[in-house]
Amino acid sequence: MCIGGTCQVDTRFISSCGLGCWLSSQCSSQGGGCTSCVGGQCVNPNTDRSFSKCGLFCRNNAQVCNGDASNGCPYCNASTGTCTSNGNPTCGSSCLTNNECRNAPVGCSQCFGGSCGGNRNTGFSNANSETTLRSQLEAGGTITLQAGVTISVSNVITTSKNNVVLQCSGNSCIIRGSGNSNGLLRFNGQSIQIRGITFQSGRTSGSGGAVYISGGNNIISGCTFIGNHASQRGGAVYAGGLTTLSGNSYAGNFAGQCTNVYDQGAGCVA
Repeated sequence: MCIGGTCQVDTRFISSCGLGCWLSSQCSSQGGGCTSCVGGQCVNPNTDRSFSKCGLFCRNNAQVCNGDASNGCPYCNASTGTCTSNGNPTCGSSCLTNNECRNAPVGCSQCFGGSCGGNRNTGFSNANSETTLRSQLEAGGTITLQAGVTISVSNVITTSKNNVVLQCSGNSCIIRGSGNSNGLLRFNGQSIQIRGITFQSGRTSGSGGAVYISGGNNIISGCTFIGNHASQRGGAVYAGGLTTLSGNSYAGNFAGQCTNVYDQGAGCVA
């Protein structure tokens, strides 16, 4: 590439793996994913197994700790958000047996597919708090809220799983905002089903005041959306693709575009 009138190598396309270093900043500008300086060499903190992961930041990415072959810090501690040699595993920590996940958050106490999560065949039941709902949605599958429960969400709950089913086990399951400005639930997947739940007071400066779904092929049925607010699209719901709506009700929602539901393919659909 030409920089300042001279031809120079574009380092973005050269792997930094194995290069000598004394600061991680010397590794981060080049390719290959080796962005950490460990032991005088640029290494990939997510795949390299030759150095200790102890102390690495792992919150929301427990796989960073997996396979530590040095000091043995395979757990992403839920309290500190760093890789530790002991303490409680979190959703997504590597495992071989259920015993290794027994102290993980509710909904992630089983070893499924090599990581702490849940048995997708049986699903989860009796979610009755923000913490429980968050851990179960992160694991995916079918999540059933405890009948009559009201869950206050202080910060948006996000899952990247497809084929998630969220439902109420009886009547009066409520998920409501408690002052956060990022919405209530965010699904970064598709084929989402939400049944029989009331969503109240969700707010976001973006789209989807109560529920944001990035993909399509979704079903929302028997739900109530009250007083949700989005500065952009979908005061109640934003869906990135086709969403089937059945038996839902809406009251007092607001958005810059599409007061209730915005479907990226069809526009305002409710």
